[in-house]
Amino acid sequence: MKKTLFIFIASLGFLLISSICAYFLKFVTFEDACDPLMIGCIIFLVNIVFATLAKKYYQLNFLSFAINAIGLGFCIRAWYIFRNFDNSLLIMLAVSVIASLYLWVYHLYSKLPYFNYYPTFWTIIFVILTLVLYIISVVNTGTTFLSTVGYYLIIEVAFLFATGVKAKTYKKLFRNVLLSSFSVIVVAILIALMMLSGDGLDLDLSGVDFSGPSKDKNKKK
Repeated sequence: MKKTLFIFIASLGFLLISSICAYFLKFVTFEDACDPLMIGCIIFLVNIVFATLAKKYYQLNFLSFAINAIGLGFCIRAWYIFRNFDNSLLIMLAVSVIASLYLWVYHLYSKLPYFNYYPTFWTIIFVILTLVLYIISVVNTGTTFLSTVGYYLIIEVAFLFATGVKAKTYKKLFRNVLLSSFSVIVVAILIALMMLSGDGLDLDLSGVDFSGPSKDKNKKK
């Protein structure tokens, strides 16, 4: 219970930072969707250095964790620009809470009989069921926030597996959570693949303009 609560708080903080970052990036004008995606990827790559140093200097774990959350915010903004829609800050914060509650659903699921005999097997089944339910939800609804939920759930699944890694102290547990947060790279890859399957990528950052939001590319849907 204590481990789940600890990871839940860390997870919620991570997604809230990402959502706030993604929302306020609407006030930055990007040439196209690949600009914030590239920035996000650069943030992840640079953050590997901080994460490595954090193994020796524990305080850096918190900084590295927040940096990954900010990088995810850039990736989510890239997705919104690419899909030409947006969500309000309230909706994004609500999505953060909903996605974080996934850990508690798993916690209740882990109380089922025989779970402790084959935890890895039952965890994989849980993830598969999540994927199936998510696909059904996407097919049967047309809301703009479900894609964000999907990307956030990728992070949650990584945090979920962090609960299964032995950690004798909360410092070690948070270190495991930090390493799990690098699943943001998976999100970046998926978004890049989606963009490649559409209009393609234009890797030119010269069009980034911090003067204000683009009315054409950030309009709400």
